[in-house]
Amino acid sequence: DSQPKSETFKPPAVISPENDSTMYDPRFSLVNITGPKHFVIPSANCLSSSPDSLISQTVYLVDLTDCSIEICSVFGSLIGRRLKNCQIYSHPIAGSVWLDECVQCDLVFACRQLRVHQTSNCRLALHMASRPIIEHCTNLKVAPYQLVYDSLN
Repeated sequence: DSQPKSETFKPPAVISPENDSTMYDPRFSLVNITGPKHFVIPSANCLSSSPDSLISQTVYLVDLTDCSIEICSVFGSLIGRRLKNCQIYSHPIAGSVWLDECVQCDLVFACRQLRVHQTSNCRLALHMASRPIIEHCTNLKVAPYQLVYDSLN
């Protein structure tokens, strides 16, 4: 599947940094999609010769249902909002992961900082450089991050 075009997002009447997807690169954003669908970020045509070029980018995932997402490069941060029954498997995130209002998801992250808000019935496999911030969540199951990379010896 190809990534959706940015015009699929209908911004709310009040624009703020929390809800404005226009500040995120549409090549690394998935918005308002109901699956089942499988995505790989970045897609092959988004890769540059230097993977370091993605470290300043944010992966933006919002209003996704029944989606499976593989994040196959190191990104600077990840924002996930209103994810339902999704699976996200990620290479390390150099900065923070922010999750809000996620339900029945499997989430696999290594990151510097994790913030989880109003999330329920999710399984998380995690490795973090700092303590997580988890607020107003229920029934989270946490395990160690155990993805293996063929490129590492």
